[in-house]
Amino acid sequence: MRVALVHNEDAGDGSSVDEITALLERHGHCLVQVIDKEFRVERITESHADLVVAAGGEGTAGAAARVLGGGQLALGILPLGTANNIAKSLNSDGPLDELVASWRRTQRQSLDIGFARGEWGEQIFFESVGAGLIPAGIAAAAFV
Repeated sequence: MRVALVHNEDAGDGSSVDEITALLERHGHCLVQVIDKEFRVERITESHADLVVAAGGEGTAGAAARVLGGGQLALGILPLGTANNIAKSLNSDGPLDELVASWRRTQRQSLDIGFARGEWGEQIFFESVGAGLIPAGIAAAAFV
């Protein structure tokens, strides 16, 4: 498969593009584009890739998913972050070698996209959203 990689080298274990490229090639994939953490993510659709892979944490996966939402291009996740909640909710966690090996036989899954709107504008979210007591509690805990 032709793969476009959205990569955050600062996430989790700090896997480099060279390490990820070697992993992809070991499983017969071809890296056609790399987008770093500066997130010129909107350029993903110019890559002519078969699969977009987000290698990082929630921020990386979310940035790629926002661009791909509603389109036909599939998103794979290499969970390199700390919590990797989005990857876990999609059963896309585990050893990276096994994840990459599974891409050719994995069934596509849909991912719900939520929209929160307020005076401040609109925010797209995937993992969770909090309102009322949750952000107030977080803010209060920051002062303890």
